[in-house]
Amino acid sequence: MSEGLFRGADRESLQSLPRLTPQDRQALEHILWLAPDVAISTASAVLRSNQPQIQQLLFAERRPGPVAQVGMLARALCYLGLAMSAPGQGKILPILTREHIRQVDDRVRVLLQSWGRATLIGTREMVESEVIPDRELRGLLDALVERVVRRTMQDPRWIRAVVYSEAAAFYAVLDLACAEQFGKVVDLESINQEFARIIDTRALLLNTFAAENSTRQFDAARQREHIERLRRFGWQEFQLSAGRTLREIASEARDRGLTASTTFALSDEWEQHRASEPTNGHRYFVRPTLLPDSEGLALWAQEERLKPLQKMLAGDQVETGLRLGLGTVEFFLEYIVRTNQHSFLDGRWTRTANRFDGMQTRFGAVTSGSYAITIFPGARWDASVGVCPVIEVVVESDE
Repeated sequence: MSEGLFRGADRESLQSLPRLTPQDRQALEHILWLAPDVAISTASAVLRSNQPQIQQLLFAERRPGPVAQVGMLARALCYLGLAMSAPGQGKILPILTREHIRQVDDRVRVLLQSWGRATLIGTREMVESEVIPDRELRGLLDALVERVVRRTMQDPRWIRAVVYSEAAAFYAVLDLACAEQFGKVVDLESINQEFARIIDTRALLLNTFAAENSTRQFDAARQREHIERLRRFGWQEFQLSAGRTLREIASEARDRGLTASTTFALSDEWEQHRASEPTNGHRYFVRPTLLPDSEGLALWAQEERLKPLQKMLAGDQVETGLRLGLGTVEFFLEYIVRTNQHSFLDGRWTRTANRFDGMQTRFGAVTSGSYAITIFPGARWDASVGVCPVIEVVVESDE
């Protein structure tokens, strides 16, 4: 396998970073058309799908403020761009550690000062080409700066300094790590594993932002492939009952020692205000955690973010028969009752598909003895509220 993967790739070539290709840059720029917070969450989700160790390093400790988050996105785009282009160039990115990220943070502080001086004396472009010699990568960063400035109306000089300082620091540490890890004895087994993950990341991104193909038909093999992938990633399979209302499910919950701390949803109001979503008997997949970085986003941003996640997690809905979306209150309550998972969401809240006269609802605050259902303004910021998506099997394979 090593020889097959690395024909024409010797030790010296592994010590240098790949160059971003124009095609891969165009694929990544689709992320930038999303709102900034959605773009950050999408980049985080892409990394978490195939390279969770990198996602943890870049996104586990969320830094406050929109400018800091733009810096996080600059690092993520830098890594994703190089990871996409690496396979075709017989290259591989080094495995990063928390110490590498600490070095990046140290470099950012120095580079921010340098950018200020370079802007004053008119040498900014020369400095940019020196610290990031990859022209296509600079073009991607320029697109990031343009989109952030247009949406936020913040000082473009400051946004540019942050974006380039973060990306340049990350690029430099990646470059040094290449020499560290590939300059001596090369562990081809470890390299092959990382290489395979990078190939998967590239395919995932290209598929996620590919144009919709309306000629696709349901493919049972593709459904099985995605379902097996969901199982590997820890998604749990659940069969929902058919035709049960929230009050019926709540009655079963009460018999098992789980009561509602809010009661309006168990009254006639729930049905009168068109919030009721009786169970449909379909098969679902659920992972009882909030999406990374979904807490606090407005509802529109979370729903926009589900669009690329549909392809990442469940493929093309027409082809796989799998639909990703928000779960209903009825679904979540029955899931908890039937699986006895009282640690659901660790006491936090998930937005739901139910609408109470058009107003959004949320479900959560689950303890060993109670749960809650409330109405929640869609634009309100609350770090304890996020999205726990569910994947519905809307077309069952006969095989």
